[in-house]
Amino acid sequence: MKIKTLELYEYAAPFSLAFHSPQKRRSNAEAVLIVLTFDNGIQGYGESTPRNYVTGETCRSVCEVIQKCFAPVLFSIDLRDVDDVRNCLDLIEKESRRMQFPLSHSALGAVDIALLDALGKAMGQPLSHFLGPIKREKIRYAMSIPFLPVETIRTLLPKINGFKFQSLKIIMGPDCDANADRLRQIRDLFDQGMEIRIEANGKWTSEQAVDNVSRLKPFGIAAVEQPVARGNLAGLKAVKALGVPVVVDESICSFSDVVELIENEACDIINIKISKCGGLIKSRKIAEYAHERNIACQLGTHVGETDILSQAGLSFAMTAPNLTCFEDASFLLFDEGKKGTRKLDGSSSRNAAHGLGVELRREVLEKVLTMNA
Repeated sequence: MKIKTLELYEYAAPFSLAFHSPQKRRSNAEAVLIVLTFDNGIQGYGESTPRNYVTGETCRSVCEVIQKCFAPVLFSIDLRDVDDVRNCLDLIEKESRRMQFPLSHSALGAVDIALLDALGKAMGQPLSHFLGPIKREKIRYAMSIPFLPVETIRTLLPKINGFKFQSLKIIMGPDCDANADRLRQIRDLFDQGMEIRIEANGKWTSEQAVDNVSRLKPFGIAAVEQPVARGNLAGLKAVKALGVPVVVDESICSFSDVVELIENEACDIINIKISKCGGLIKSRKIAEYAHERNIACQLGTHVGETDILSQAGLSFAMTAPNLTCFEDASFLLFDEGKKGTRKLDGSSSRNAAHGLGVELRREVLEKVLTMNA
């Protein structure tokens, strides 16, 4: 199969509820969708959710690198099997280096998903077919609680409680007293047996991290995610020494990041996000390396992901080794939910759909670019 047309769309649907994260105020989705149309009429869909503070990418930079660097490679390939996908991704990375583009993990992830989606449709196989054998039929779901006032969270409970999840992740601020009070109130809203993790998004100093985790340990926190900034290995190890498992998120975008963290014994759990890690194939490599070294993984999501990344994540969660949970509740931020998405009831049936099993509603998208071979 040869690619004949490449289209890029921006997806910026408003959230039903705006909120502040430790990084920025969020009121809408921020994604770039790619549509690859092949000479046999098959289309492959991919999604990039770039985060400047994670991989250095923006929606604009994603569109630019795909147009100027990725597209010529994509139009040159003949897609027949998964090895062709791997070879194409390798060629794109080589071309990026030749053209002196910084490696664009999120843009590459969108291409990875689109190629695998198209290949699945052509071969009559679900996306999970290309990621390895099915490891689990049930998935343990987690939900992230944004940095909202507790009273606002209380009003959302009827909507939240319609979905079954086994773990909560609560975003923390810098102040120990405020964090303890917030954690106490939120725990009171949910089942006392609910697993609770805390998340700092790398905003604590090493001293703040040690103080906060020490203060919050009596609440029975199961893990702390990204307590200090990317690159602060000493801070991660100081928190790890307190006996609370450390999850790394912003610290890992590439395979080399994972190798460094594990070799330095600076983490207990790797938070893989398909978009930040360069797609499904690279994410699978990270998961396998971690598994071989007895390091668990969780599958995270960027706020506001569409069904494309959500379904890609489901395929990954069904097949990845040593996966602790799947954070997938972005659709709760949209007024209408996400049409066609399964409820978070723990089910992970072997989706018989070909490829992703997703169709685009183009009326909600803004076209950015069309390129022809």
